Amino acid sequence: MKIAVNMAQAIALLEALEAHGYYRYAHHSAIHRLKQEALESGYLLGWEETKRVYHADSENLAEGYTCVFFEEMTPFLHTLGVPAVDVSYLFDSDVDHTVTVNGIT
Repeated sequence: MKIAVNMAQAIALLEALEAHGYYRYAHHSAIHRLKQEALESGYLLGWEETKRVYHADSENLAEGYTCVFFEEMTPFLHTLGVPAVDVSYLFDSDVDHTVTVNGIT
Protein backbone atom coordinates (compact mmCIF):
# COMPACT_ATOMS: atom_id res chain seq x y z
CA MET A 1 0.00 0.00 0.00
CA LYS A 2 1.42 3.37 -1.04
CA ILE A 3 1.29 6.12 1.58
CA ALA A 4 -0.12 9.50 0.59
CA VAL A 5 2.75 12.00 0.62
CA ASN A 6 2.53 15.78 0.59
CA MET A 7 4.84 16.40 -2.35
CA ALA A 8 6.05 19.84 -1.26
CA GLN A 9 6.93 18.53 2.21
CA ALA A 10 8.59 15.45 0.74
CA ILE A 11 10.75 17.53 -1.60
CA ALA A 12 11.71 19.84 1.28
CA LEU A 13 12.66 16.83 3.40
CA LEU A 14 14.80 15.33 0.63
CA GLU A 15 16.56 18.65 0.10
CA ALA A 16 17.22 18.94 3.84
CA LEU A 17 18.53 15.37 3.94
CA GLU A 18 20.90 16.14 1.07
CA ALA A 19 22.04 19.36 2.73
CA HIS A 20 22.88 17.39 5.88
CA GLY A 21 24.89 14.77 3.98
CA TYR A 22 22.38 11.94 3.80
CA TYR A 23 23.44 11.07 0.23
CA ARG A 24 27.19 11.45 0.82
CA TYR A 25 27.84 7.72 0.35
CA ALA A 26 25.83 7.41 -2.85
CA HIS A 27 27.53 8.11 -6.16
CA HIS A 28 27.11 11.82 -6.94
CA SER A 29 25.60 11.11 -10.36
CA ALA A 30 22.86 8.97 -8.75
CA ILE A 31 21.54 11.49 -6.23
CA HIS A 32 18.95 13.14 -8.48
CA ARG A 33 17.60 9.72 -9.55
CA LEU A 34 17.51 8.46 -5.95
CA LYS A 35 15.52 11.48 -4.86
CA GLN A 36 13.13 11.09 -7.79
CA GLU A 37 12.63 7.39 -6.98
CA ALA A 38 11.99 8.33 -3.35
CA LEU A 39 9.26 10.75 -4.42
CA GLU A 40 7.69 8.25 -6.81
CA SER A 41 7.72 5.37 -4.32
CA GLY A 42 6.83 7.34 -1.21
CA TYR A 43 9.75 5.69 0.56
CA LEU A 44 11.75 8.82 1.29
CA LEU A 45 14.75 7.29 3.04
CA GLY A 46 16.03 5.57 -0.07
CA TRP A 47 17.27 2.14 -0.90
CA GLU A 48 20.51 0.21 -0.62
CA GLU A 49 22.25 2.56 -3.04
CA THR A 50 22.20 5.31 -0.40
CA LYS A 51 24.31 3.02 1.83
CA ARG A 52 21.88 3.90 4.62
CA VAL A 53 19.46 0.97 4.30
CA TYR A 54 20.32 -2.66 4.95
CA HIS A 55 17.77 -5.45 4.90
CA ALA A 56 17.83 -7.26 8.25
CA ASP A 57 14.82 -9.56 8.27
CA SER A 58 14.62 -11.27 11.66
CA GLU A 59 13.66 -14.62 10.16
CA ASN A 60 16.60 -14.57 7.76
CA LEU A 61 18.99 -13.59 10.54
CA ALA A 62 17.66 -16.39 12.73
CA GLU A 63 18.10 -18.86 9.87
CA GLY A 64 21.80 -18.24 9.54
CA TYR A 65 22.15 -15.14 7.39
CA THR A 66 23.83 -13.04 10.07
CA CYS A 67 27.23 -13.41 8.41
CA VAL A 68 25.76 -12.41 5.04
CA PHE A 69 24.25 -9.32 6.67
CA PHE A 70 27.65 -8.28 8.07
CA GLU A 71 29.32 -9.00 4.70
CA GLU A 72 26.86 -6.66 2.97
CA MET A 73 27.64 -3.85 5.42
CA THR A 74 31.42 -4.35 5.53
CA PRO A 75 32.34 -2.07 2.58
CA PHE A 76 30.32 0.77 4.09
CA LEU A 77 31.76 0.16 7.56
CA HIS A 78 35.27 0.38 6.07
CA THR A 79 34.30 3.72 4.50
CA LEU A 80 33.51 4.96 8.00
CA GLY A 81 36.83 3.71 9.35
CA VAL A 82 35.37 0.77 11.28
CA PRO A 83 37.99 -1.98 11.52
CA ALA A 84 37.33 -5.39 10.03
CA VAL A 85 34.60 -7.37 11.72
CA ASP A 86 35.16 -11.09 12.27
CA VAL A 87 31.84 -12.94 12.39
CA SER A 88 31.35 -16.64 12.99
CA TYR A 89 28.08 -18.45 13.18
CA LEU A 90 27.39 -21.84 14.73
CA PHE A 91 24.04 -23.21 13.60
CA ASP A 92 23.32 -26.38 15.60
CA SER A 93 19.61 -26.76 14.83
CA ASP A 94 16.53 -24.77 13.98
CA VAL A 95 16.47 -23.27 17.45
CA ASP A 96 20.06 -23.35 18.68
CA HIS A 97 22.64 -21.06 17.15
CA THR A 98 25.44 -18.79 18.25
CA VAL A 99 26.84 -15.66 16.61
CA THR A 100 30.30 -14.46 17.56
CA VAL A 101 31.50 -10.98 16.52
CA ASN A 102 35.16 -10.15 17.05
CA GLY A 103 35.42 -12.92 19.64
CA ILE A 104 32.36 -11.84 21.62
CA THR A 105 29.41 -14.25 21.72
